[in-house]
Amino acid sequence: MQAMGLTSKAPRVQEQKRLWEQEFAPAMAEGQTWYLVDAKWLNSFTAYIGAPPHGTFAPKRPADDVASSVHSLSLSDGGGGAQPPLELDNRPIVQGAGAAEFVGDGEAAGFAGKVLEEDRAAGRAARPLLRGGLQEFGDYHLLSEGQWLLVSRWYGGGPAVARSVVLGASGRKFIDLYPLQLWVRDAEGGEARPVLASKVSTLNKFRKEA
Repeated sequence: MQAMGLTSKAPRVQEQKRLWEQEFAPAMAEGQTWYLVDAKWLNSFTAYIGAPPHGTFAPKRPADDVASSVHSLSLSDGGGGAQPPLELDNRPIVQGAGAAEFVGDGEAAGFAGKVLEEDRAAGRAARPLLRGGLQEFGDYHLLSEGQWLLVSRWYGGGPAVARSVVLGASGRKFIDLYPLQLWVRDAEGGEARPVLASKVSTLNKFRKEA
């Protein structure tokens, strides 16, 4: 990962802040794609543009609607006076070295690499496997697709870490960070391929996705 920061596509800091706040926390909907970003990197970005810490910009969940305190925060008109962040770096939260190549021993590293190959071939958002035990706000933040597109275009880097919003048995929407890791082979035979399946998927839905 190169030690670079703003790309030529990045606007001035005040414009970054304005565009960032336009993408503030849409309500989650089943089937949406959200993106994980390393907490340390995103904290440096919000400090640079003078926005509140991203914990106050978390995606709305049913219990969060009343408790959200973002509207009570006083926002500055310009940047926060901090230095611009370096290139976006999600390596601390994923298994392996990055999106293009995974290092490690055993089947897990091979599965992770195969998933990314399948994602690229199908034109899907990349879904690298995550390190275990990650905590929201401490290790990562969740970004809407619009927020992710902004920071990835302005700062480069990666890898992209996409996850889907699913509907649980109780009707609660949540982001499935650690889907099941399955190898699937067609009935006619052929090479087994990796599939990430939500723990709440029905059999019919899984068949369609696989």
